[in-house]
Order: sequence, then structure tokens, then C-alpha cells
Amino acid sequence: PTEPTEPEKPTKPTEPEKPVKPTQPTEPVKPVEPIDTTPSPQQPVHTEGGQTIIGVDNGNPIIQEADGTTKTVTPESIGATKQADGSLLLKDSSGKTKVLPKMGEIDRAMLSVSGGLLATLASIFLARRKRS
Repeated sequence: PTEPTEPEKPTKPTEPEKPVKPTQPTEPVKPVEPIDTTPSPQQPVHTEGGQTIIGVDNGNPIIQEADGTTKTVTPESIGATKQADGSLLLKDSSGKTKVLPKMGEIDRAMLSVSGGLLATLASIFLARRKRS
């Protein structure tokens, strides 16, 4: 067996040179909210990939070609994702996130009825105005 040695005197702990201050938490960053947009030939949406969307048909974008022709394509082909409600989520040419509505047959029927009703009311108004 080995002989025990004499214990040494403990050393005093040293103080740190500069106390460490905790960092202040930063303000939380708000997530970017997508912008709801309804594309039309008068106000098309230009995608990051350079396509021009002029409408949506049952969740599929309608793009306008350089020669003026239009075609319906899949959302994936233009870099868009289809959401559960049928709307499309994509980034436009400026990098902003946009949501395009589904715009199906029911929406078109409602727009047609609304347009017809508005045209009828305008006709009645103009006819009465001419009489007086």
C-alpha cells in the first residue's frame, strides 16, 4: 500500500475580469402575410419564373404566352402550391407571396349573374334619364 500524502492548502477561486451580461432579447419578427390577389388580363400576376398569370380555373392557373395565347397549366409547373381550399400560393416577380383564389364554375356563374343584374339596372336608369 501507498502512504497518504499531506493535503495541500486549497486555493481561493479568482474573480472573472469582466462580468458577463445577458443579452437582451430582440423583438420577434412578424411572419410575412400572403397578399390575396385575383389575376385578370388587365392586372396579371407575374411569377418568379417569368410566367404571366391572367386567371385561375378550378385551382389551375391560366397563363398568357408571349404571343398572346393562353393555356391552363398545373400549379406545380409555375412553382405554385395548391392549398387545401383550392387557392394557389406563389411568389411574384418581386418576391412577395401571393394567394390566388380557386375561381371555379360557381364563382363564374355568380359573376355572370352579378354582371347581368348590373347591366339591367344601368339600362333602366339610363332609360328613365332619357325620358325626363
